[in-house]
Amino acid sequence: MRINEASRGSFAYWSEADEKAWKEKAPGNPVLPRFELAVSIRASPNVYAVHDDGFCTWDAMIEAGKSYMVGGSWATEAFIDACGHTPDPWLQGLFDWAMQNPFYKLVFSTPCEDWEVYKRREFVSFDLPTHGRGGEKNYVAKSRDYFVQVNED
Repeated sequence: MRINEASRGSFAYWSEADEKAWKEKAPGNPVLPRFELAVSIRASPNVYAVHDDGFCTWDAMIEAGKSYMVGGSWATEAFIDACGHTPDPWLQGLFDWAMQNPFYKLVFSTPCEDWEVYKRREFVSFDLPTHGRGGEKNYVAKSRDYFVQVNED
């Protein structure tokens, strides 16, 4: 992931496969589409990278999310299937960023949403923390290929 300007700017994430596919679809056009976002990186440490609040393990967060979203009587795999999804490529790029920068939070805004993305001990958390700006919702991911929603208020 490229982040232009440390405190504010635009970023674009393209995996090598995405970039190759784009160049095949648009031969002669080297310009890749970009997501324009206001970006800031919170300077304070990401306490969840080292602090155990009882929800830093994948199993604990999935159990809490299952209880909140569908009820504790659901089988865990059924919950993950019902509340999981394949993320957009730009979210996969944020997963990569969080894995590479575990002690920081990426805080940014799109025209409609405010996001906080950060690594917890065993997974990455994607939070939309405010009601009026896309949330209050939380997603978690152990890999860049599958996210599970664990909260919606």
